[in-house]
Amino acid sequence: MNIRTAGLSVTIAILLGFASAQAIERVAPSFYMVEGYGGYAAPIGSYTGTAVSDFTYSGRLYEAEGSDIYDDGFGMGATYGKLIRGHWLASVGLRYIRHNAKDTIVIDGENFGFIMPETPTYSQWDFDINANYQFLNPQFSPVAPYLGVGVHPGVTAATFRVFDAEYEFNIALGVNFGADFKIWSASDNRAFVTLSSINSLDIVSSGTRPRHLNVGGGLKYFFKM
Repeated sequence: MNIRTAGLSVTIAILLGFASAQAIERVAPSFYMVEGYGGYAAPIGSYTGTAVSDFTYSGRLYEAEGSDIYDDGFGMGATYGKLIRGHWLASVGLRYIRHNAKDTIVIDGENFGFIMPETPTYSQWDFDINANYQFLNPQFSPVAPYLGVGVHPGVTAATFRVFDAEYEFNIALGVNFGADFKIWSASDNRAFVTLSSINSLDIVSSGTRPRHLNVGGGLKYFFKM
């Protein structure tokens, strides 16, 4: 091997090494995440019944708005996930939503309603599967908005003081949206905390499962193993 060939080989090796270093630098590290949140749950949509009974009168099935069936409620949950390359956040978790039913359900456009002999308390227990896209990397940005989708298989429980409880297994698909506001970062950049706006809107659901607009907040702790 002559000097010119050897020099060319060294130059190529240096350039390849520099390119590899630059590529490694451009790929953001992955972080694990734990989250706790809570907030307001507003019923949306229209329904022909609940987990307890259908809205049937004189052989006809009627439809009522969710806000005419259920009171506003609250929800809370916890999730565990992974932030991949600074932008994709995949997570799984548990969510609980609770609200009361109205004692009289008025049918819009009709001159009557349904009076419940006892108003149940509705509890929605879900196993959450979420995939969100962070428009900005929350590790480096003070504010990082996000948008994503969530799948929520679960069970609706209607509990009474006198009657036996009723249960319905169901599933919902929704949209997640919000923003992460970074409030703390470790000096070695191996962990950070965000105060987060955590919201979701149920788009479709199976059975008589109530759909909700969930508006809330919580804390997210990101860390490297």
